[in-house]
Amino acid sequence: MRKIIVYLLLVAFVVQLAPAPSAVAKGKSNIQTASLGEWPIPPVEESGVQETLTLEWLSRSFQIPELDLVEQLNKGYTLEDLYAALQARIAPDQSLADSLQQINPEVEWEEWDYSAARFENREAIPGDVDQSDISETDENVVKTTDELTIPDESLLHPAVTPDPEQGRMMAMSSSTSYPTSYDEFAVKRLNIQRDSAPFSIQSIGESISPISGSLSVQATDMVLPGRNGLSFALTRSYDSSDAQYYDKDFVSGIPYTRMYYPELEGRLYNKASSPNSLVSPQVGYAGNFVFDGTSYKSLVQIIGGQSTFVYYPRPNEPYFEFNNEVIDLLKSAWTYVDPNNSNSPYLLAQDMVLSGIPLNVRFYPTGNVVYDPYFQIQWANYVAYSNQAKPKQGENRFPIGKGWSWDIPYIETKDTNKKYIHLFGGSAYELDGLNLKGYPWKDLKLETGSFTTPSNSSAYYKLQSLDGKKMYFDYQGQLMEIADAYNNTLQFGYQSVQPYGTVLTKVKDALGNELTISYSTKEVVVTIGDRTVKYDKMKDPQGNKELLTQVTDAMGRKTQYVYDIKPIPFDLVGGGRPKDNFIALLKQVYHPTKARTDYGYTDFDRALGTSAKERAYRATSREDVVTYTDGSESKFNRVTYSYTGDGAAVRFSNSSFSTTVDNGRIQTTSSYDRVYIDENTPEVYYNTQVVKSSGTQQSTETMEYNRVKRWPVPTKVTAQTKQGSLQSTASIVSRDYDEYGNVITETDPYTNTTSYTYDTGNLLKSYTVPVQSNKSLFVELERYPTTNGIKTVKMKENNSSGPLKAQTSYVYDSYGNPTTITIKDDTRDIVVANEYDFTLYQAGFPTRQAIQVTGADNQTTSVAQQFR
Repeated sequence: MRKIIVYLLLVAFVVQLAPAPSAVAKGKSNIQTASLGEWPIPPVEESGVQETLTLEWLSRSFQIPELDLVEQLNKGYTLEDLYAALQARIAPDQSLADSLQQINPEVEWEEWDYSAARFENREAIPGDVDQSDISETDENVVKTTDELTIPDESLLHPAVTPDPEQGRMMAMSSSTSYPTSYDEFAVKRLNIQRDSAPFSIQSIGESISPISGSLSVQATDMVLPGRNGLSFALTRSYDSSDAQYYDKDFVSGIPYTRMYYPELEGRLYNKASSPNSLVSPQVGYAGNFVFDGTSYKSLVQIIGGQSTFVYYPRPNEPYFEFNNEVIDLLKSAWTYVDPNNSNSPYLLAQDMVLSGIPLNVRFYPTGNVVYDPYFQIQWANYVAYSNQAKPKQGENRFPIGKGWSWDIPYIETKDTNKKYIHLFGGSAYELDGLNLKGYPWKDLKLETGSFTTPSNSSAYYKLQSLDGKKMYFDYQGQLMEIADAYNNTLQFGYQSVQPYGTVLTKVKDALGNELTISYSTKEVVVTIGDRTVKYDKMKDPQGNKELLTQVTDAMGRKTQYVYDIKPIPFDLVGGGRPKDNFIALLKQVYHPTKARTDYGYTDFDRALGTSAKERAYRATSREDVVTYTDGSESKFNRVTYSYTGDGAAVRFSNSSFSTTVDNGRIQTTSSYDRVYIDENTPEVYYNTQVVKSSGTQQSTETMEYNRVKRWPVPTKVTAQTKQGSLQSTASIVSRDYDEYGNVITETDPYTNTTSYTYDTGNLLKSYTVPVQSNKSLFVELERYPTTNGIKTVKMKENNSSGPLKAQTSYVYDSYGNPTTITIKDDTRDIVVANEYDFTLYQAGFPTRQAIQVTGADNQTTSVAQQFR
């Protein structure tokens, strides 16, 4: 009895209003506050006089801002490149970019065009019409006999239609060259939200999804303490699966014919000079190309002297255009060329003699495409389909950088009018009315209506969990308030901030602590009192999307992030015309410990439906690296990931796949079943086996599930270990669940069964644990009816009618703090009295604790302790 009393004294103060540690289904998504922390990277110890090469060291040594260095890392340069370039600079004001280009000319950060302009709705513009009064018959207009010089005739009228059979480009002259259908199954599945959050492989400082292979990195920057456990952690998460630049879509319409030409800029050279020199505009010029109804021409003229016309070769056939596909491809062929560099490649040129001066005129693409305004378009007689990249919905909800978001629930409405609810922990579900489609349990209840929150705000949505915790959302789906059963609250405030729209700007806990957030296109600043966390952002190397590049925590420690922008084209319509899209893959994390983490990826084609597909990337490795100024490196904590099959592939049928994690000592292979339900329902995933191998030893866990009810938690786990030719007996653990995710019975490997019962509110009421042969411990919980806080915990022998072995009772204040804890000790009561000073701490923390004790003389005294 005394041992039980000592134990109860130790745990009494920890017990709060929430249900006793109820046995619930592991991996389920429930309402909870975000967990804290980020796995630490061990600090680097200096080796002798060897300097560790870090961004901070480079910045200090060469007097250059760290963010300028990160900007170059995002272009693809390495830390060693930066060091070499800074050492090689002739003058302090020499451009770092120029130095890097000399050090490592192979870096091609402009290899792909992912600029914002590339994805704008770029309609073709009409070419200029000839409005001059100069004609070919004028006396000062001469006809040149020299032929055009065309370095690459294929660029005059580029073939722009990809031929998937030949793997080349062919002319787009057929009116039936566009797809006449699309992958309907793929389009339906685009908006299906699968819950992959419970399935993740934890590594040292990140996690990998075994389903998609996506990389996830989390960090908690600020915490509001709250009251009665209702705290709030501002946790930001990067997920590579959410780092795509655009959403996938398709459009339909009717193709039409167009005559396209490149917009050209001319430069006139005097051939008599050595080397050729540009002709001054005061002496002569090459005019812009214009249309006159029959030709596309440029007037070349000596001021006050002779002139001539240069004619662009007319194409044999027009292009069939739809959804700007042709103009997009032509712009890729007719890219901008600097006309002021005499070594730049020109599109066409011609020699001539005007007013006795030998001349050479060269024409360079401006990057624009024009069409002949005199050409009469013709319409095809069929409906065509084309891939379309559209802006990501909700991209500016958390404007802290591409792929990053805060772990805050919200409800979003897609442009398809489908609604989705996002919960703490990253789980998201489509709403079918008020039901969470694909959510396996009944422990969450969503309602709509006119609700008044505990802080007297008006809400439209209310999400309630079994423990009485409520989330309130406004009509737009913004989280307004979280309240527990005692009406302790977390309040969320929003404001309109340009250019992002409505964003989170404030979080306030029940103690009056406020977390404020300010935004600009360059930085985000989070503040609690005198503590500040700063996020620095910059645009990607081509100025399209914002990237989170540096976080400075409240202690001034800096963490930098480097990305690799990769193409991920997709095709929903077939016909060999994928639409370009891009992704910002987290490539490196530079830690304040002087180490960095490198991430590796591999690309492959992922099935999106019957025929639709996209390029995708999966994480393949992570490694911590320390670089030194002498070029040497220390590498540690390397982990590799390999995949068999693709769990994120969209198929009509069931499939299986596996992921193997190798840390150099242990290889862990996790196998999964993917079960297809129907085209409108998310797939269900089951982790069927985990095999860990190390040398000659191998351990295997095999899981079985209730697949009828689609519960993602195992009902039976069989574990075995092999050592060479020896094999252990099977160790089996079985669990049964109810529809709320509660464990009803649990049988351990020794066939001991623990049973649980629940009250009408589906909260733990009692459980029976075998302790020895023919004897069990029966634990019974009594709750307060309004708050469901634990009132009494009784421990009895065998069952509810058995002898009482121990009892603890709780009394709470109006905020849910346990003010009186009474522990029965045989015939005596031990009373623990806690005080919570509202004036000092808003009743958020204990300020005094008194324990009534009985001495050897059987006298009762009170031992008190003050807290400040």
